[in-house]
Amino acid sequence: MNFKCNQRENEDELAHHLVLNDENETINIIQISGFASETVYDALMEMKALSRATRCKKHVFHVSASPEPGEKVNNKKWEKIWSIYEKAQGITGQPFVEVEHIKNGRTHRHRAYSRINTAKGISIQLSHTKRKNERAARQIEIELGHRLIKGKHDRAVINQFNKEGLDTYAKLIKNNKRKPMPVAEYTEKELSESKRLNINLNKVRSTIYSAWNNSDCGCSFQKELAKSGFLIAQGKKTVVAITSDGNIYPILRSITAVQRKKREQALRKSDLTNRISRNFSDTHHVVKNFKMIIRDKLSWSIPNISVLADIHETLKKPTKTMHATNTTTKPQRAPQPTEKRYSAKNNITPAGKWVIYRKSLLHAYYNKHLSEEVLNEIAPYWFIKRKSSEVLTLTNKKGKITDYGSQIISNCSDNELAAKVMVNLALAKGWKNINANGNDEFKIEVYKQCIEKNVSCNIDDNDIILWQKAMKQQTQRTGLSF
Repeated sequence: MNFKCNQRENEDELAHHLVLNDENETINIIQISGFASETVYDALMEMKALSRATRCKKHVFHVSASPEPGEKVNNKKWEKIWSIYEKAQGITGQPFVEVEHIKNGRTHRHRAYSRINTAKGISIQLSHTKRKNERAARQIEIELGHRLIKGKHDRAVINQFNKEGLDTYAKLIKNNKRKPMPVAEYTEKELSESKRLNINLNKVRSTIYSAWNNSDCGCSFQKELAKSGFLIAQGKKTVVAITSDGNIYPILRSITAVQRKKREQALRKSDLTNRISRNFSDTHHVVKNFKMIIRDKLSWSIPNISVLADIHETLKKPTKTMHATNTTTKPQRAPQPTEKRYSAKNNITPAGKWVIYRKSLLHAYYNKHLSEEVLNEIAPYWFIKRKSSEVLTLTNKKGKITDYGSQIISNCSDNELAAKVMVNLALAKGWKNINANGNDEFKIEVYKQCIEKNVSCNIDDNDIILWQKAMKQQTQRTGLSF
């Protein structure tokens, strides 16, 4: 039994992961306990409302439980699993939401607990959660007759069982001969980053590995990486490779991951440092300047060797330098920056570069189906963030608009602005029929936008009056008759 848990906030992302995640083959809502709400999203928002009475920021305790392949677990066994887990973490009786996912033929379940103790008005302190996860997992494996797994905190789990008087459980774990812990191919951070940025991490690692094999010194290795659009920089602990998008990949870990697959002798850190002996700029300096240089010179294309050589010369100076100076002479004062801090060549301000960057995000997400007029209405006034390959958010002072792919949701205070942006995004996605849900004012604004842009709209019998009001207002504004 494998448990993963974290303390978190941001109910929108969690609700999307539990209910609207397209990576799973099947999603089943098992139960919602301790809440007046009937949906997962409303229950999570109820958790947030309960946390307002305390100072707790991360008020949700999210747990995922995954049995080992081949182990069949029915509903009665799931109840026993959760009762053991709640007792181990000290969250028995807390309200929760439970959802079942089936992914690649394997079943796992999620529970989102509220950390707020409503009787005392405080949040429940959760500490040493990973050790408690293994303690609960070992007890579940023993009581359900599953195969025992070797854990990282076995010594602490055995001591805990001895303290609780469960000596037989401690002996079974200590005397049981188990296979060594498998080495994970990706860390959780690497896996989530590759999904969020839609990057094939195996391809990146094989590129760095082949560049290492095709080189015999640091300069040749640097040139081989430059062919694939990588720059070398000095990270906090080791040398890393950086792409034009600012993504960072540790060179040593990338090479050893491929060698482990091919069952080759792993590369040592000393061998890497001996070949790459020169000093590189630190990652903060490179990432800060690399994006703007690449975009200005290559217009968002992949860099080649000659341009990367110029960039290396530009970034060769470290961020902090020390010079030996004579005590009798005073150091020269650095030239003062001019008031005009943007390039006179292209006459683009830093704010203008942010607008260009936001337009590129919209172009990439909507496959260049947005007109320049719509881009100029959205990009300068909305902060745009792409959370995954299918989720895009637009935020400003008036609220947030989220595009989940199959639906667009808004919580803006300005209904007219929200309706205008949402209809434009729906047209860019190629939607032929629009179904509006919300208050009456919002529906009227959506209907007005649909009338103006000649888009068909699904109207219920209860909304016919709202549609007539929208037509009347649109007629008065444009002076046209329908």
